[in-house]
Order: sequence, then structure tokens, then C-alpha cells
Amino acid sequence: KLLAPLLSEWLPKMAERGLSEDGARAIMASKAPDMRATLEHIRVRYGSSEGYLREIGLPESVTSAVRARTLA
Repeated sequence: KLLAPLLSEWLPKMAERGLSEDGARAIMASKAPDMRATLEHIRVRYGSSEGYLREIGLPESVTSAVRARTLA
């Protein structure tokens, strides 16, 4: 539910990269146990989601934008 507004923005961008709408929706859908396991892995390995974003090389400006978009 929380990602629905972002999904409508991201679907065209994903299509530009050759991903079908069904494929994009499948990637963006997660069952609760899968998401909990993913978040736990990120917490254990990187300390936080922000730590993960830094580890993959995103600049602080992008990390701040992600935080603003997802915590609003």
C-alpha cells in the first residue's frame, strides 16, 4: 500500500529498461515473511537500510531523497 504512489511512477521507468508491467509488479510485491527476512539481513550485514545504501555507493543526497520519499 505504501509503495502504490511510487509504483505508478516507477512502472514507466522499469518499462524503459525492458521489464514488463507484470514483471515489475512481481519485483515490487513481497510477502511479509520475505520482507522481514530481507530487512533483517540488511540490519545484520549493513546496520541499517541507510548503511546498505551507502555500501552500494549512493551519495548522501540520494540517501536523503530515499528517506524523504519512503518515510513521508
